[in-house]
Amino acid sequence: MAQPDVNASLWPEEEDLVRHAVDKRRQEFALGRAAARQALAGLGVAAIAILRHEDRRPIWPQGFVGSITHCDSFCGAVVARESDMRSIGFDAEPAKPLPEGVDRIIYGEEEAAHFSALPAWTGLSWPKLAFSAKEAFYKCFYPVTQTRLGFRDVRVHFTADGAFEIASDEATAFLNGTVQGRWLMRDGLMFTSFVKI
Repeated sequence: MAQPDVNASLWPEEEDLVRHAVDKRRQEFALGRAAARQALAGLGVAAIAILRHEDRRPIWPQGFVGSITHCDSFCGAVVARESDMRSIGFDAEPAKPLPEGVDRIIYGEEEAAHFSALPAWTGLSWPKLAFSAKEAFYKCFYPVTQTRLGFRDVRVHFTADGAFEIASDEATAFLNGTVQGRWLMRDGLMFTSFVKI
């Protein structure tokens, strides 16, 4: 994982991708690309512009997979060699509850019962963590399958030791084999990752 300096700047080719974006979006984009370059450098890859596909996914160098995330107080990226894992998703969110009324979009009754049975954890919102876990899963799932899923198409089950499992009728084939979801809460942020080996 890499987290860049706050003064990160865009390469000219990247600048073209956000030329009409608001300043906040441009800064997040710059930080994400800088984090991606830093993570790739850790694997011996020379600095390059990180462009994007039409569906807005980053274009990684051949032989590499990765994921970029940002929220108001964090920006980071993770990368891996394709020979080590098929895909990876990474998400970071402030450890705050979901906005009012959003819960019904994110999860159903089965998951609500699961969250209620989990132990209370100071500052941790299990529904918000579910949002993040589903984001990490989707970032791992979509580049491989090119299939779009809604939040309610995916069910998440947490364990208190920092793991989570994903179930989805629409992603059964993808979930076969070695997959792993992990979560962590630190410094007011929740982090989730999902990998397919």
